[in-house]
Amino acid sequence: MTNQKGRQFFVLDETMSVGKTFDSRPAMLEQGKRIVCQRCGSSHHKTSVLLPIGCYYCPTCIRYGRITSDGQLVIQQTDLPAFDHKIVWPGVLTSFQQKISQQLVANCRQKKSSLVWSVTGSGKTEMIFETIRHVRQEGGRVAIVSPRIDVCRELFPRIQQAFPQEESLLLYGKSEEPYRYTTILIATTHQLLHFYRSFQLIVVDEIDAFPY
Repeated sequence: MTNQKGRQFFVLDETMSVGKTFDSRPAMLEQGKRIVCQRCGSSHHKTSVLLPIGCYYCPTCIRYGRITSDGQLVIQQTDLPAFDHKIVWPGVLTSFQQKISQQLVANCRQKKSSLVWSVTGSGKTEMIFETIRHVRQEGGRVAIVSPRIDVCRELFPRIQQAFPQEESLLLYGKSEEPYRYTTILIATTHQLLHFYRSFQLIVVDEIDAFPY
């Protein structure tokens, strides 16, 4: 299970045997005549997803591995050390970019959501650097996600360059490197289905293309 550290995985009730460092919750919840998937949040009429063995399954997220109502979603508890690494970036934010950057950090401290809406090439990625640094100073984990693989591939080396002392990973359906636990994750939005309350900061790029 070490290769699953930091993300959730499905375990049948009959084979459930995890240590104290793991948290679990039912894979599916019954709500009257409907059954709700705890991984993707979709709701189905019970009769449409009933299996011959008497339990229910979720057809919506089955491409990520079948989960059924006779099992649990399990995640290993993790603790990250706090780090205060300097940002390695040769550029300088403009006064307007700096103002937005500071507001993003302030919103993050207050656990508020933010929307940065500007044209391509306006420095949105660079404006989140200080927020990433703040989260890592607090010992938090960061996910930067996009619905588009090309955007993730473009973001990955920029984040690596800005935070060379942090462990980072690029993750999508056909990525060459398998999953491992890192402090910074760059991934497609679909990959977030494998996680549950695993990040203290989630940044969604190209949110207008969001498929869910």
